[in-house]
Amino acid sequence: MIKESVRKSKIQKDKKRSFSYDLLPGPYKTLKELVEISSQSKNIEGVQKAQNFCSDILEKLGFRIEHIINPTNKSAKLLVATRKGQSSKTISFIGHTDTVGNPESYPFSLDLGNNKILGAGIADDKAGLVSCFTALESFISKTCHHHHNIRVIISPNEEVGSPGFHRIFKNLGYVSDIVLGLEPADISGNIISSRSGNRWYKLRINGRSAHSGRFGESHINASHELANIITKLSRYNNEFKKIRVNVGSIQTQFKTFNTICGQSEAKIDVRFSSLEDREFIHRKFLNILNTPDQECPYTGDTVKSFYSIEDDCPPLSNTSRNEHLLESIKESIRLIEGKKIESIHSGGAADINYLMNEFNIGVDGLGPSGGKLHTTNEYIWADSLINRAKVIHHTLNALEKNYENGL
Repeated sequence: MIKESVRKSKIQKDKKRSFSYDLLPGPYKTLKELVEISSQSKNIEGVQKAQNFCSDILEKLGFRIEHIINPTNKSAKLLVATRKGQSSKTISFIGHTDTVGNPESYPFSLDLGNNKILGAGIADDKAGLVSCFTALESFISKTCHHHHNIRVIISPNEEVGSPGFHRIFKNLGYVSDIVLGLEPADISGNIISSRSGNRWYKLRINGRSAHSGRFGESHINASHELANIITKLSRYNNEFKKIRVNVGSIQTQFKTFNTICGQSEAKIDVRFSSLEDREFIHRKFLNILNTPDQECPYTGDTVKSFYSIEDDCPPLSNTSRNEHLLESIKESIRLIEGKKIESIHSGGAADINYLMNEFNIGVDGLGPSGGKLHTTNEYIWADSLINRAKVIHHTLNALEKNYENGL
């Protein structure tokens, strides 16, 4: 029995050793090539190589290519590819080529026995891009004259928040009627109907430093004021409404026991699911800052508070306007993948958030199902790559029919 087991194990290893990636179907070859490009966000040369790889594919499909230089930050160029339709309506896809992991550490590999493909950034977000390219190739080959303009927007620095491109995204959003996000579905295949927005406050409190043992000296403790602010803000955490106020970092002027702290800083991350909730928290934040607790017992002077907004990402809100699109996509998945999925909320923000406004509609999570994002075991379900390409193709067909029917 032991010898037989050893023999089977050797056969399996020989099969794995003799397997040629040349036997992979076209989309899987494309995915392997894209994953093997080292494109961590700070590797600008590598990300640009990945951007160029994508632009070559889209150019062959008849898209007009733009590479947009980052106006305010150092990064690779934003890729915007457009294929004109017969109407003024526009469908925009949004994805990114930058990754957290490095393919040298997390190489592309097949685990077909478990229906998995692994690799750096494979789920987030390279497989989503390949599914989109595959769908577009199929759609264009069968639909010579499509009504909608089709735009593909690919960020080079999404994993660090796409700094420098937010205004461009916003402008592209206003000329997009429908926005389809290529971020991964979850492991069950659920799509994303809403995403939290985030606002990052950098807060500085100025007090007056002194020796903690000398009475009679003017002093105002900035750290005590900051502690009070944090306590008051924490009262507005509401898991049911998906409001979260989180202090990620605190820094003080001194590192000693016997000093009254004259300056204290904090980085505050606020998450919200609607613009109304964002403004609610902002009003409360300003009210807290404008009513300080700490003052000098000798002069009556109070602390001074200063803040800056370091990032301000709007939410992807789940509105009634999205309902028909959501139901259409869920029905496509049921037909193609043979399963019923849900539309879910994600607490993380993504580039699609910046493209959304009061006039358009959008859905995210149309990329393949995957898991263990940003780890050495990041993966997608192997059959999901083609299935999600079919879902995207089916969605494009449905949107074309809706246009023809005046919907």
